[in-house]
Amino acid sequence: MAEVSCERCADLLGEWAEGALAAPERDALEAHIASCIPCAALARDYWSVSAFVRRLTDVELPPDAQARLRERSATFLRRKR
Repeated sequence: MAEVSCERCADLLGEWAEGALAAPERDALEAHIASCIPCAALARDYWSVSAFVRRLTDVELPPDAQARLRERSATFLRRKR
């Protein structure tokens, strides 16, 4: 997979936090996170929220909530630039 942009990173974080990315995409995303401080912070926050939600309930975050979180993440990244 090609290099991951900050915007693409925000799009992939939900699937990544759920362990649903294929290896090539996961590896590219994790390489980006390792080299981008804002995306690393966002990934930690995303992972924490996802883990917290899983602990509170045994259900997956609803798709509309996932979409809103991805959109807010993308907005956050655009503002950081």
